Amino acid sequence: MCIIDSVQSTGVKYASVVSVLDRYRAFRRGEGGDPSADGVPDPLRTFFSLGGDEMWADRIGNRNRTSTRRSAPLKATAIRLAAEGMANHGINTCAELRKAVADPTNHGAARAAWTSVVGQRSGITWHYVQMLAGARLGSVDLPRARDRDIG
Repeated sequence: MCIIDSVQSTGVKYASVVSVLDRYRAFRRGEGGDPSADGVPDPLRTFFSLGGDEMWADRIGNRNRTSTRRSAPLKATAIRLAAEGMANHGINTCAELRKAVADPTNHGAARAAWTSVVGQRSGITWHYVQMLAGARLGSVDLPRARDRDIG
Protein backbone atom coordinates (compact mmCIF):
# COMPACT_ATOMS: atom_id res chain seq x y z
CA MET A 1 0.00 0.00 0.00
CA CYS A 2 2.91 2.38 0.71
CA ILE A 3 4.26 1.95 -2.83
CA ILE A 4 0.87 2.48 -4.44
CA ASP A 5 0.15 5.52 -2.27
CA SER A 6 3.55 7.07 -2.88
CA VAL A 7 3.62 6.73 -6.67
CA GLN A 8 -0.05 7.67 -7.13
CA SER A 9 0.19 10.76 -4.93
CA THR A 10 2.24 13.11 -7.07
CA GLY A 11 0.50 15.74 -9.15
CA VAL A 12 -3.05 14.82 -8.16
CA LYS A 13 -5.64 15.54 -5.52
CA TYR A 14 -5.23 13.03 -2.72
CA ALA A 15 -8.88 11.94 -3.06
CA SER A 16 -7.89 10.18 -6.30
CA VAL A 17 -5.16 8.30 -4.43
CA VAL A 18 -7.69 7.22 -1.80
CA SER A 19 -9.92 5.89 -4.58
CA VAL A 20 -7.07 3.82 -6.01
CA LEU A 21 -6.21 2.46 -2.55
CA ASP A 22 -9.88 1.62 -1.94
CA ARG A 23 -10.10 -0.27 -5.25
CA TYR A 24 -6.87 -2.11 -4.44
CA ARG A 25 -8.20 -3.11 -1.02
CA ALA A 26 -11.49 -4.29 -2.54
CA PHE A 27 -9.69 -6.28 -5.21
CA ARG A 28 -7.40 -7.97 -2.67
CA ARG A 29 -10.34 -8.78 -0.39
CA GLY A 30 -12.12 -10.25 -3.42
CA GLU A 31 -9.12 -12.53 -3.89
CA GLY A 32 -9.41 -13.58 -0.24
CA GLY A 33 -6.40 -11.47 0.76
CA ASP A 34 -5.82 -9.04 3.57
CA PRO A 35 -4.58 -5.79 1.99
CA SER A 36 -3.58 -4.38 5.36
CA ALA A 37 -1.03 -7.18 5.66
CA ASP A 38 0.27 -7.08 2.08
CA GLY A 39 3.93 -7.17 1.31
CA VAL A 40 5.52 -6.34 -2.06
CA PRO A 41 4.68 -9.70 -3.67
CA ASP A 42 0.95 -9.11 -3.21
CA PRO A 43 0.47 -6.08 -5.47
CA LEU A 44 2.87 -7.65 -7.96
CA ARG A 45 0.53 -10.66 -8.14
CA THR A 46 -2.39 -8.32 -8.85
CA PHE A 47 -0.59 -7.07 -11.96
CA PHE A 48 -0.13 -10.67 -13.09
CA SER A 49 -3.68 -11.75 -12.30
CA LEU A 50 -5.16 -8.73 -14.10
CA GLY A 51 -2.97 -9.16 -17.18
CA GLY A 52 -0.50 -6.30 -16.87
CA ASP A 53 -0.16 -2.59 -16.34
CA GLU A 54 -2.97 -1.44 -18.64
CA MET A 55 -5.52 -3.79 -17.11
CA TRP A 56 -4.34 -2.91 -13.58
CA ALA A 57 -4.80 0.77 -14.40
CA ASP A 58 -8.30 0.09 -15.73
CA ARG A 59 -9.42 -2.06 -12.80
CA ILE A 60 -7.53 -0.62 -9.81
CA GLY A 61 -5.65 2.49 -10.90
CA ASN A 62 -6.95 5.56 -12.63
CA ARG A 63 -4.91 5.71 -15.83
CA ASN A 64 -2.91 8.68 -14.51
CA ARG A 65 0.48 9.03 -16.13
CA THR A 66 3.90 9.59 -14.64
CA SER A 67 4.10 13.03 -16.27
CA THR A 68 1.99 15.39 -18.31
CA ARG A 69 3.45 14.10 -21.57
CA ARG A 70 0.76 12.29 -23.55
CA SER A 71 3.10 9.36 -24.18
CA ALA A 72 4.28 9.08 -20.55
CA PRO A 73 3.93 5.64 -18.97
CA LEU A 74 1.05 4.94 -16.63
CA LYS A 75 1.57 5.33 -12.91
CA ALA A 76 0.54 1.67 -12.79
CA THR A 77 3.76 0.87 -14.65
CA ALA A 78 5.77 2.92 -12.15
CA ILE A 79 4.07 1.13 -9.24
CA ARG A 80 4.94 -2.28 -10.71
CA LEU A 81 8.52 -1.28 -11.48
CA ALA A 82 9.03 0.25 -8.02
CA ALA A 83 7.67 -2.90 -6.38
CA GLU A 84 9.91 -5.08 -8.56
CA GLY A 85 12.90 -2.90 -7.67
CA MET A 86 12.21 -3.24 -3.96
CA ALA A 87 11.71 -7.01 -4.27
CA ASN A 88 14.97 -7.30 -6.23
CA HIS A 89 16.72 -5.68 -3.26
CA GLY A 90 15.10 -8.04 -0.75
CA ILE A 91 12.67 -5.37 0.47
CA ASN A 92 9.25 -6.93 0.76
CA THR A 93 7.88 -5.39 3.96
CA CYS A 94 7.88 -2.08 5.80
CA ALA A 95 10.26 -3.57 8.37
CA GLU A 96 12.69 -4.55 5.60
CA LEU A 97 12.48 -1.06 4.08
CA ARG A 98 13.16 0.55 7.46
CA LYS A 99 16.15 -1.77 7.96
CA ALA A 100 17.50 -1.11 4.46
CA VAL A 101 17.32 2.67 4.73
CA ALA A 102 18.97 2.62 8.15
CA ASP A 103 22.07 1.08 6.54
CA PRO A 104 23.91 3.64 4.34
CA THR A 105 25.00 0.98 1.83
CA ASN A 106 21.57 -0.55 1.42
CA HIS A 107 19.88 2.86 1.48
CA GLY A 108 21.85 3.99 -1.55
CA ALA A 109 21.05 0.84 -3.52
CA ALA A 110 17.36 0.94 -2.62
CA ARG A 111 17.15 4.64 -3.47
CA ALA A 112 18.87 4.05 -6.80
CA ALA A 113 16.42 1.26 -7.63
CA TRP A 114 13.47 3.50 -6.75
CA THR A 115 14.67 6.62 -8.53
CA SER A 116 15.49 4.65 -11.68
CA VAL A 117 11.75 4.00 -12.12
CA VAL A 118 10.06 6.18 -14.70
CA GLY A 119 8.71 9.37 -13.13
CA GLN A 120 10.42 8.81 -9.76
CA ARG A 121 13.83 10.36 -10.45
CA SER A 122 13.33 13.43 -8.25
CA GLY A 123 13.20 11.30 -5.10
CA ILE A 124 10.00 12.90 -3.80
CA THR A 125 8.12 9.60 -3.84
CA TRP A 126 11.19 7.84 -2.41
CA HIS A 127 11.01 10.05 0.67
CA TYR A 128 7.25 9.60 0.82
CA VAL A 129 7.36 5.78 0.70
CA GLN A 130 9.89 5.84 3.53
CA MET A 131 7.65 8.13 5.54
CA LEU A 132 4.63 5.89 4.92
CA ALA A 133 6.65 2.86 6.03
CA GLY A 134 7.68 4.63 9.23
CA ALA A 135 11.36 4.94 8.40
CA ARG A 136 13.47 7.33 10.43
CA LEU A 137 14.33 10.34 8.27
CA GLY A 138 16.99 12.55 9.77
CA SER A 139 16.25 13.15 13.43
CA VAL A 140 12.50 12.60 13.09
CA ASP A 141 10.89 9.30 14.04
CA LEU A 142 7.82 8.77 11.91
CA PRO A 143 4.84 6.59 12.82
CA ARG A 144 5.32 3.05 11.56
CA ALA A 145 3.04 1.18 9.24
CA ARG A 146 2.41 -2.47 9.97
CA ASP A 147 5.38 -4.64 9.14
CA ARG A 148 3.87 -6.20 5.98
CA ASP A 149 1.91 -3.42 4.37
CA ILE A 150 4.56 -1.94 2.08
CA GLY A 151 2.76 -3.24 -1.04
